[in-house]
Amino acid sequence: MAAMLNVDRHIAIQAGWIAGPAFGVAMMAAPEYFHLGPIWSGVVFWGGIAVFLVTLAVVVALSLHEQRKQRTVLGPVLMMAIGALVFGGGAAWYFWPSTRSGGTIAIDTQPIVSSILFECQYGSLPSSPSRTYMLQLFPIPAENGGGGLSESFSLDGKSEMIWPKTASGFPVPAYKCQLTNYDPVTLIGVEFSLNLVFQKEIKDDTQPGSSHSGETFLSRKWPISITKIDPSVGNPFIFYIVNFTEHFVTVSLPDTGNAKRIDEQNSKPIRIIGPNQYFQMHFVPFHSALPEPHADTTAPPLPKHKPQTIPK
Repeated sequence: MAAMLNVDRHIAIQAGWIAGPAFGVAMMAAPEYFHLGPIWSGVVFWGGIAVFLVTLAVVVALSLHEQRKQRTVLGPVLMMAIGALVFGGGAAWYFWPSTRSGGTIAIDTQPIVSSILFECQYGSLPSSPSRTYMLQLFPIPAENGGGGLSESFSLDGKSEMIWPKTASGFPVPAYKCQLTNYDPVTLIGVEFSLNLVFQKEIKDDTQPGSSHSGETFLSRKWPISITKIDPSVGNPFIFYIVNFTEHFVTVSLPDTGNAKRIDEQNSKPIRIIGPNQYFQMHFVPFHSALPEPHADTTAPPLPKHKPQTIPK
């Protein structure tokens, strides 16, 4: 029975030599692997080092006790202890937060804490007399400025909005975009930039009435600023995107923007979630319908001539 206990004690000591450093290294690596915040990263890191050192001390004490009983040389035990210390120090050095030029610690001081769902559906402009926010696509070079949304509404608040129609008589196509705030509080000063690409229209001579996109002559970002977006699905911010130009236009969404929570002082990055990472809005050139012909009542009547006979 005594021999069996002695073997078990030796197995426990050897397992401690392996488990202690391994657990300590795992705890130190946890902040990097799980992307923990600064506070939890510090707790886990220093906790891992403490567990590693305590386990090392216990195993060294047990090993020395066993070695005294067997009256053997302490050299192997000391070598194992030094090796474990070197291993633990190297692991701490490797997982310690790195520094950049200037001695600043490379920590993101503005983590993305809020998300906005950006949904766009193809359709037409609304006829409602209420206020409508709209982005009208025009090829304005970035050096000439530009940005924001326009507002359209009925002056009397009752009359329906009448929009231009295409040459075929259909309503001008537009995308209805809806921004939903999934943060628990109101976001104010929401800012982001849409990516606009303008291409020339090339008429197809072989097929009258048809055309295709040509070379790209303008690519720019269009900044948009929204005063506020209240939380919950029932309070989205809605605006429309429409093309009244004779060009092909492609609009794509950004990945991030900036906003300030109403309970905070500073603006922070926000994540913008689109339908998918390849989502784009495509607009064809706009050609307005021809005005309907009407009778001109102001024109003078055509003169009437009597038939004349030529004498023989």
